[in-house]
Amino acid sequence: MTIIWISSSACGNSDGADHEVDRMSPQSQLRFLVFAHVHYLDVWEAMASELASSIKVPFGLVVTHCQAHSSIAKPDTPYLSYFQTILAENRGRDVLPFLKALSADLPDIDLALKIHTKRSPHRSDGVDWRASMTSSLLTSDEQGLIALQLLEHESRIGLIAPAGHFLSLQGRLTVNGRPMRKMTDVVLGSLPTDLETYRFPAGSMFWFRRSALTPFLKKELEQQFATERGQLDGTAAHAAERLFAVAVDSRGLIALGMEAVKPLLAEFVRKKHLPSSDIKHLVEEHAQATDNSFVLPLANHWRRYPVLFYMAHVAYNYLPRGVTRILRKLIQRFFQ
Repeated sequence: MTIIWISSSACGNSDGADHEVDRMSPQSQLRFLVFAHVHYLDVWEAMASELASSIKVPFGLVVTHCQAHSSIAKPDTPYLSYFQTILAENRGRDVLPFLKALSADLPDIDLALKIHTKRSPHRSDGVDWRASMTSSLLTSDEQGLIALQLLEHESRIGLIAPAGHFLSLQGRLTVNGRPMRKMTDVVLGSLPTDLETYRFPAGSMFWFRRSALTPFLKKELEQQFATERGQLDGTAAHAAERLFAVAVDSRGLIALGMEAVKPLLAEFVRKKHLPSSDIKHLVEEHAQATDNSFVLPLANHWRRYPVLFYMAHVAYNYLPRGVTRILRKLIQRFFQ
């Protein structure tokens, strides 16, 4: 079965104790849950419509949010069979509310979808970026949602990122090394020595098995999510994003991008069983061959000059916002 989770983080200091549950049909009928972080209510209206038009099987929805005096719109669909809202403190972006929701009293369903109302206000294409990710994750064929088909068919699959968003960690650890080490001490015990060979679900939206993310369900992890200053990288939320697929691998499961879903389903039609090594080879092959127009071209430059990237990151966090906007435009013009 699958879970869709929705969380929203626009409130002040909520301890997450307020819950609202609406059970609309027997939970045994649920195929999955949706977990969604709803920081922007106007974006959520569009996303709720996307869920309603894309999902044609019974599903549950868990919304974490900080809108204490606002109602979270339900997707207008007869397939919504379970709905729960959870007030969560506006801290840890979409990740900390997600981890709190995973620990809540929910239907015993392993499959799930994590989404959030990503807007990326520092980017002019932020709205399109969000729409591209959710559209990819909700891709269907004549038999329904293809990611759900793969998860239900193959128990070795633990996480599925949007197409083009299962990115390499190489060159993306410069400002995340310290928060990742701190988080790993709690979640995994130690980081793999070949960490840069791993990939991660960029954008923090993905299909997953709840059992695959069990290492993150530790109360002491919460203290690592400090109050933020609008950083573009290097926070505990970014560290968790980069560790989700690593944790999946530590459970003996396989993470992949949506670009590999149809090829894998086709392979499973041809062959009843594929060795894990063959699955991983196909996943890597398609990940390398899939472009992502939303990945900034600056990434290759920063990969060559990590110290310069770290200095730019510090400058962005502490210089006045007007200055950083000008610097970002100049750097992008120079390196693109």
